[in-house]
Amino acid sequence: MTRAQVSFVAAVVGLFCSLVLYGCGGGDDDNSDFPDVRGVYRGTSTQTNSGCSNPANNGTSTDANATVNISSQSGANFSGTAQGTAGNTVSITGQVTTDGSSSGTITFASGGAAFQGTFTGTLAGNTLTVNSSGRFTAGETCVFQLQFTGTRQ
Repeated sequence: MTRAQVSFVAAVVGLFCSLVLYGCGGGDDDNSDFPDVRGVYRGTSTQTNSGCSNPANNGTSTDANATVNISSQSGANFSGTAQGTAGNTVSITGQVTTDGSSSGTITFASGGAAFQGTFTGTLAGNTLTVNSSGRFTAGETCVFQLQFTGTRQ
């Protein structure tokens, strides 16, 4: 697994979390009690990897060009994808509360690499701050901690 693949996690997790937390209000009748989190989000994430089997993958990296597309929402439940600068696609699944808090999971598997993680987040005005953690389950043994700050486009 290359450092680019490991850094991709930071971009994907960060962007995913931001879109989950940013409620734009409104929505269809099924979503009227919950913020509408559907849309495309951009932001910057900082990820720290540790315990990697390849020591070159340990450390901190930043990705300022990730995109999350939340394409489906039904009530509190949403799903979508995230894509980092390397072009890999991550699956996103989560729940949003009526006050705009969110939590959920991310998963990725491609080319011998895989990871899974969880996230929580908060929204202040139009600024989203998300914290995530997880681990690689194939191709590497890293654990990761990630913080994301971003806005909806």
